[in-house]
Amino acid sequence: MRLRLAGLCSHNRTHCPDRAIWHCLLLPLLQATAPTATSDRVCEAGYLDALTSCAYHFDGAGGFLVPTHDAPVTTSFSIALVAKQSPGTSGYLFAKSTAAGSRFYSLFAGNTAQTTFVYRTINSTALRTAVFPFSALDDGTEHSLLLSVQGLAATLYVDGVRTRTVTLAGLVDDCGGAAMDCQLWVGQRASEDGGSSFFTGSISGLRIYEAAALEVFPPSLTAAVAVVSTCDLPTTTAAPTTTTTTISAPSTTTTTTTTTTTTTRPPCDPVTQFRDNNGACQSVSVCTRLCTGKACPDFQLCPDHCHECFVSSAFGRDATIRS
Repeated sequence: MRLRLAGLCSHNRTHCPDRAIWHCLLLPLLQATAPTATSDRVCEAGYLDALTSCAYHFDGAGGFLVPTHDAPVTTSFSIALVAKQSPGTSGYLFAKSTAAGSRFYSLFAGNTAQTTFVYRTINSTALRTAVFPFSALDDGTEHSLLLSVQGLAATLYVDGVRTRTVTLAGLVDDCGGAAMDCQLWVGQRASEDGGSSFFTGSISGLRIYEAAALEVFPPSLTAAVAVVSTCDLPTTTAAPTTTTTTISAPSTTTTTTTTTTTTTRPPCDPVTQFRDNNGACQSVSVCTRLCTGKACPDFQLCPDHCHECFVSSAFGRDATIRS
């Protein structure tokens, strides 16, 4: 007996553009004999789950470096997140930049009734800003934020309400996939001395829709945040080792202490989560995999209980996951 996920999106194709990567939630069909080509999918533009289904608390002294981000944003993109900012504080909710902190795009939460989109345009290194007024983001309560960019128009929605639409100075630039000099941070921005402008509060979800300008906060993110697990930021622990070197002439003993730094990760819940290839805990309800090859052959790489997948009609694929 196996579970089979198949079928076509049930929504109008205007919500699932032909050349976009779709993220489709699937309901598995129990199959004992011949498969039935029916299912129910809720189509949603492809996205990067930057926090891998975790809620993080930021104490104003550090952030979270997203280990994997492959696709750059296009001329139309959106960033959705849920955050609770401590009163009287300010800091970056997220920032994509070089290792030295030269930003490509970022969102700064201030304590002066405004949130600022800091960005650079294609073929320019000059920083630009787009300011969005909001009365009390740092009020200690949870808010949903959706930054939607379509060409030169940037709109910020807070708790489902449009605050303002700003005309940008040009198309937003992006450094591309994760690399030494292309970093995506949550809760701070990179800098030459290890980071700056740290956020204080909590962020329960952050998704980057690289090729879709959304007008409504994603309902699936609202649902995911409601059941999200609280995770600890990666910490470093020192494991000192001692090496003794004896020199015969003159007779001297030199003791050298070497500190080995390791990164510890929170344990995954054995029932509701699995650990992905990057070592992060993922919720089994929102597991994602971009299948490769003409026939999506990598079934053995998909985690158990996976109930959704990415499909891309641009490459003529309709991914099927078996478990």
